[in-house]
Amino acid sequence: MDTLFEMFDVAMPPEATNEEKALAFHAANPKVYEELRRLALTLYYRGHKHFGAKLLTEQLRWMWMERTSDMSGYKINNNFVATYARLLMKQEPELQGVFNLRQVHESKAFLVRKKAG
Repeated sequence: MDTLFEMFDVAMPPEATNEEKALAFHAANPKVYEELRRLALTLYYRGHKHFGAKLLTEQLRWMWMERTSDMSGYKINNNFVATYARLLMKQEPELQGVFNLRQVHESKAFLVRKKAG
């Protein structure tokens, strides 16, 4: 059965950034984006113009727990939430500005990569 709840892990090198890992996960699991999009547009068209991407991710986790007896947990890394928020706002015109985002500074990303390497 091909469902949202059949997700695939993606092996990534440890030095990969959170965004690189999130985009690889997204490519392997396009149904996650589709469901996040559905949830976000549902809220938007019901009049909610500002809400958190974390709320949407937690809703997916709720749905997973509600529909399965698997105790391993729903496998969307919390580090992927910001990438999904940016992706939703980039690809869905209605959702532009719905999520608050923090700036990612290249200097900070460099320090993280340098520590890992």
